[in-house]
Amino acid sequence: MEPNPIQPWVTRSASQTSLDPVIEWVGYASKAAEQACRIAGVLTLWRDLNAREVTTADMADAITLADFYLTEAARLSDGAKVSAEIERAEALRKWLVVRWPEPDILLRDVMHDCPICALREGPKARAATALLVQYGWLVAHDPQTVVGGTPRKEVWRIVRPNIAVRSPCVFGRIGRGRHTPT
Repeated sequence: MEPNPIQPWVTRSASQTSLDPVIEWVGYASKAAEQACRIAGVLTLWRDLNAREVTTADMADAITLADFYLTEAARLSDGAKVSAEIERAEALRKWLVVRWPEPDILLRDVMHDCPICALREGPKARAATALLVQYGWLVAHDPQTVVGGTPRKEVWRIVRPNIAVRSPCVFGRIGRGRHTPT
């Protein structure tokens, strides 16, 4: 090996901060040094099949590739995450369809009776109901619709599926088993 071919890796590691997104990927990033060394070996042999040592330049290129792969893994994983807002709306939908006995729901009912603690706050409850309206699981009544003898501003009719099998996620097309509200 060249004198100190891993110096680029040491320099790279020393420059990382806690704000570096790769740092949060301990499961993947913990193997990055090994992967960079393997890549450096392949690059060395690709450059010269009879090479006897890994050069600093090959190691630096390997680190660049390893960083790229880690960044791509982080990007793809972040894109696959479901937002907390969607999770709350889906939990509310399941609760409404399975547990709520009435055909209509008031925002006040969501905030007081729903077992999802996060929906006790008005803005979060409104956001969840807005998503359910957007995806067709709630239908807004006209303002001042009378429910329980009182005119209400925020009241929705619950759209219940008419099939026994329910999809695990209604906020995206997930294949043949996806049902649509009627």
